[in-house]
Amino acid sequence: MTPRALLLAACLLPCGFAAGAEGAAVVAGPMPYAKVTVTLDGADYIAMIGLSGAEPVKVNGADLDLSEHLPDGVLISRADGGSMADEGYRAREVLEAACATRGLRADAAAVPVLSPSGGWSYIGGCE
Repeated sequence: MTPRALLLAACLLPCGFAAGAEGAAVVAGPMPYAKVTVTLDGADYIAMIGLSGAEPVKVNGADLDLSEHLPDGVLISRADGGSMADEGYRAREVLEAACATRGLRADAAAVPVLSPSGGWSYIGGCE
């Protein structure tokens, strides 16, 4: 083995074990949300609407109050996985359509935040 290959193996091996162990310990089951697909001008978008009133779940032996992490928030992304960084105007339209499918209306005061994955997040997006 070359020195470069040894260095790569030495770096990846511990990281791989740590990531695998960490990922297995965090699994808590399905998150409470409603997935809504919205089609606008021939493009598909996915809105994940956080559900309120969810009971706490166990994560690493501790109760986790999901209402603190998903306070009726809405996460919007493109169905094809592309970035919506240049589609902020479209995110509001998707929010309104997604909330309407659940019998709700979009919160006019909700401010969109661009996530690192290229989707838009609204805290309290539907009311």
